Amino acid sequence: MIRKKSIFISKQVYSYSIVFAIMVLIFFLAFYYYVVITSEKISTLNQQELADKTIKQVEYYLSEMDNIAYPVMTNPTLLSTFNKLQQDQRQGNYFDDDLLLNIDTGSILTTINGPKRLVWRISVYNQYGDYISAGRMTDTKNVTSVLMNQDTQKEMQMLMKDGAASSILFPQPDRWSDNYSSQYVTIRRPLMNIYSQEVYGIVEIQQDIKTLIQNTEFDVMQSIGMTITDKDGKIVLDTSDKGIRAKNLNRVSKTSNEYGWTVTLSQSRYAMLNPYKILIVTVFVGSIAITLLMTLAILIIARKLSKPILLLKDTVSQLSIQNIGEQYESDHSIDEVRELNMAFSAMLSRLSESIALEKKAWLLALQAQMNPHFLYNSLSTISAAAIEQGNNNVVMMCQELSAMLRYVASYKETTVTLKDEIENVTSYLQLMKWRYEDYFTYDIQVDEELLSMQMPKLILQPLVENCFAHAFSTIEPPYIVNIRAGREDDKWYIKVCDNGVGLNEVEKQSIRNKINAYWEGNTNKYTEMKIGGLGLINTLIRMKLNTGKEMAYFIEDNKPQGLIITMRGDI
Repeated sequence: MIRKKSIFISKQVYSYSIVFAIMVLIFFLAFYYYVVITSEKISTLNQQELADKTIKQVEYYLSEMDNIAYPVMTNPTLLSTFNKLQQDQRQGNYFDDDLLLNIDTGSILTTINGPKRLVWRISVYNQYGDYISAGRMTDTKNVTSVLMNQDTQKEMQMLMKDGAASSILFPQPDRWSDNYSSQYVTIRRPLMNIYSQEVYGIVEIQQDIKTLIQNTEFDVMQSIGMTITDKDGKIVLDTSDKGIRAKNLNRVSKTSNEYGWTVTLSQSRYAMLNPYKILIVTVFVGSIAITLLMTLAILIIARKLSKPILLLKDTVSQLSIQNIGEQYESDHSIDEVRELNMAFSAMLSRLSESIALEKKAWLLALQAQMNPHFLYNSLSTISAAAIEQGNNNVVMMCQELSAMLRYVASYKETTVTLKDEIENVTSYLQLMKWRYEDYFTYDIQVDEELLSMQMPKLILQPLVENCFAHAFSTIEPPYIVNIRAGREDDKWYIKVCDNGVGLNEVEKQSIRNKINAYWEGNTNKYTEMKIGGLGLINTLIRMKLNTGKEMAYFIEDNKPQGLIITMRGDI
């Protein structure tokens, strides 16, 4: 018994605990989703602000080179020198031959670059191989090789076509020397006379890519990857983590209106949640703790609520026929349990009455089984005497009555088919026909599809018997009884019609009230179901018990006189 109690309580605890755990889980998931969304919004705002700062640094990096290129391309001395070199048109580096000019021109470029060397190197050259530079040292061999292999004339024409616009080259190794291993961004501008639009050479400004990296290294960039692309989409600088899938990254981009370069900042969603890890873990641990505490509370409450129910269960398990009327212990601490105890007591009372009625019914049934043997013997004697006297009608009547008695006395089956009922009621009607002869007529019409329908025994014969006992008792013949059985849509129907005195509305309502009272469990009406009391009420109740509450019955007037009893149900 203790084990059963523990299982009963455990089911309650498990059920409510699972429901509460699901609610806590939903809360935690909603909280986690809120944190993720909030972190993404905050991260996006921070990345946008950081992208603005970064693009400004990129613009500063490029504009610093451009600011150096502009005074070089407009310097009168350089313009005059390279103008003369254009007119001379001699191949080779003139600055290698004229040392004084080399020093003067180099000094001009060094002065423009400043004492802090704002850019890596300043170079000026033309299509004839003339080259002068300031900044980091160059390699004469590399200079000669580059100027010989590249189409400087074509590049000068392209720069002249674009006017004074600059051309930014993709980061690449230093082509003027092999002594440096870094990558360098290059800006080219035309060395040209702005009045005549003549191009005398190319001004080339180089800057180390490391300078750009240093300018864009912010403290918050540790968990943020950065990709810088030029206006053609080529990657200039990329510090992002290639191992993270694109769908797991939050990206923000900013493009320079002046140079067309784009800065893209990317941060993994896992990194975005780093500031909220402690909060998430705290809420998770708190959710588990609350779930455990609620489970303990549910266990205590379940034990308290289950105690009176388990006590009632123990009482029910100990009930038997011998002690059904005894008093039992109950707990009235809970209103619902008190109502349950009251309902249980009422059920026991009705059960006790039902047992008494059932015992009486069995005794009557056993007694009824003994009567047919005497009647069979008596009918056999009468039939034999009728045969000796040549009275065939009496013989036929004895046979019909014997068939009816055999049908009634059979207790092997609780239900029969409609065909069996029709055969039994036909025997009864035939007996009445022999009695009333031409004063009585009957007609039976049955749909063959319904002949196999199951129903309680003795449904039709009591209804027909009522016609002779009540309907025809106070009127003159002829007497008419019609039986119809068929189907309409998905329902079956059985009708018994007569031309007797019928029933008034008070009598009809009385019958309905008695049937409803029985159906609602009024034990005071059970006596009307006793053996030998087979009539209209008995028949309708038994048919309703067999087919269920969905069976409907109708008591209607027959025109011009008489009564129609109709039973209808689902097929």
